[in-house]
Order: sequence, then C-alpha cells, then structure tokens
Amino acid sequence: MATSTARRPGNGSVESAAEQLRPIGESVRALESDTRELIGAVEQLTTSAGDALREQLKRHPYATLGAGVVGGYILGGGLSVRLATFLLAAAGRATVTQMLAGGLAAAGTGRATRARAGRPS
Repeated sequence: MATSTARRPGNGSVESAAEQLRPIGESVRALESDTRELIGAVEQLTTSAGDALREQLKRHPYATLGAGVVGGYILGGGLSVRLATFLLAAAGRATVTQMLAGGLAAAGTGRATRARAGRPS
C-alpha cells in the first residue's frame, strides 16, 4: 500500500502561509507610509509654487503673462526642436553671464567695503 506524502490542511499550513505573507504585509505598510509622505511633499511643493507664482504675478504681471503665453505655445507643439535648443542655449548663456556679472559686482563691492574700512583685500 502506498503512503501519501501530501500535507493535510491544518494549523501548520495556515501558520506557514501567514509567515510567508508577513513580509508582503510589511512591504505594503512601508509603501503606504512612503506614499503618504510623497503626497505631503507634493502638496507642500504645489503650495510653494503657487505662492511663488502669485508673488511673481504681483511684481511683474506682463512678464508672467508672457511666460504663460510662451509656455502654452511650446506645450501646444508650436516650437521645433532645433529652435527650442537654440533658445535654451541662448537663455543658458544669458543666465550664466548675468550670474557672473552679479558675482563680480558683489566681489567688487566687498573689496571696496574692505578698502574703506582700512583692511587689506
């Protein structure tokens, strides 16, 4: 007579299944926690961006309107890749030039202030 080696359902197999599912449950809880943190960070970023946009709109309404029009034109597909590359490169060069000029002006101001105070630069 052949003996059967199959397990009969009982407490041992239920506990074994629970042990196998425990890491999955822990992963789901960690994912849920991470998702809540991400949602909070996105909400905070959205609020900050909205506040910054409102401030920019108050200070420079026409520039903000122009940026919105340009953004809509680009998102609408009205800008070729070649032209977009050219414009981004030009904007990058202008930004770097402005940053360097501001840095040099600040460095010059610092030297002038130290010279007036009688300290060596």
